[in-house]
Amino acid sequence: LSRGGGTSLAGQCTNTAVVIDWSKYCHEVESVDEDARTCVVQPGIVLDELNRRLASTGLRFGPEPATHMNCTLGGMIGNNSCGATAQRTGKVVDNIAALEVLCYDGTRFWCGPTSDEEYAEIERHGNGRATIYRQLRRLRDEYADRVRERFPDIPRRVSGYNLDSLLPEHGFDVAGLLVGSESTLVTVLRAKLKLVPVVRERTLVVLGYPSVAKAGDAVPAILPHEPIALEGLDHRLITDEQVKHLNPDALRELPEGRYQLMPKIIKALADSGTPFSILTKGTV
Repeated sequence: LSRGGGTSLAGQCTNTAVVIDWSKYCHEVESVDEDARTCVVQPGIVLDELNRRLASTGLRFGPEPATHMNCTLGGMIGNNSCGATAQRTGKVVDNIAALEVLCYDGTRFWCGPTSDEEYAEIERHGNGRATIYRQLRRLRDEYADRVRERFPDIPRRVSGYNLDSLLPEHGFDVAGLLVGSESTLVTVLRAKLKLVPVVRERTLVVLGYPSVAKAGDAVPAILPHEPIALEGLDHRLITDEQVKHLNPDALRELPEGRYQLMPKIIKALADSGTPFSILTKGTV
């Protein structure tokens, strides 16, 4: 059972298996293509370390879970991570160009979006990879209409197998199917990642609401301002910090309310004269 940094919170490493930790030896950035905005990494590299190594290029990997200081890319691929930056960059499945994978029988190959011409070439070889692709194609053709009808159309769907990645309109993306599969289908050996430009300046806005329901209702009014991140802060966490006398100066800066939304806005936009009547400090 492949694991990254062991950071998942719902018992995903509970299994009858030998747990393989990739973070000790397989943690290199193998290549970077600045023009294509991609890089190839080994699965044990920690997200913050990857972004540190990419700093000179002005690029970074977009998804950023709360555990970014210790989660590995292999772990993020395993559970299809997203984090507060999902508003701007989406989930891991949206940021994978290709995966090199190993099956239990030793079959090893790179996978990603597959055109009809590429599929025909793969199938022509008649090997283990061809068998897998043929079975996936048959699965897609049989259940495509049901997948379109039944899969939830929500931006942060991270649970279960991404069968919708196999649909023709999504390019028969075998790598997309494998993201989020928690080491139950293949072992990921390498990943080709899509990168995004680093935002050099940003502004954090904190909004206070009387309840989590009111905060949720306000999100559609915030989204047109294209936040690069959007996080929520519940009163229970604030209460716990008050009980333990933690961060008193920061807590005094928070606006009134039992729930806070914290959209992070690109500073250039905030300074451009765009009206931000909704984004005012204080209780909304």
